[in-house]
Amino acid sequence: VILKKNKKMKMKIPKIPSDKFAHFFYCFCIFLAITALASEFSVPAWSIVIGAILTFLIGLGKEWYDFKKGGIFSYPDLFADFIGILVGMPIYLLLILFF
Repeated sequence: VILKKNKKMKMKIPKIPSDKFAHFFYCFCIFLAITALASEFSVPAWSIVIGAILTFLIGLGKEWYDFKKGGIFSYPDLFADFIGILVGMPIYLLLILFF
């Protein structure tokens, strides 16, 4: 992410690459789905742990697949996956509190 300055020396909002946003968004959604499914079989605290681990493993598996198919193993993609999981945790807790 590169910050650019305009002529008045004001900072512009950095652009998030679409690939990183996709990793963030899909891991966020996968985390919520797995955690909701796991909560049917365990307490909310364990369902969050299960959701986080399985979602991260899915992201890790995707990067491993990319690497084996001749691409690169992208740590920034894994970081975006991790951020999606972290953002999903408090949102999941809010959802179970209010619904």
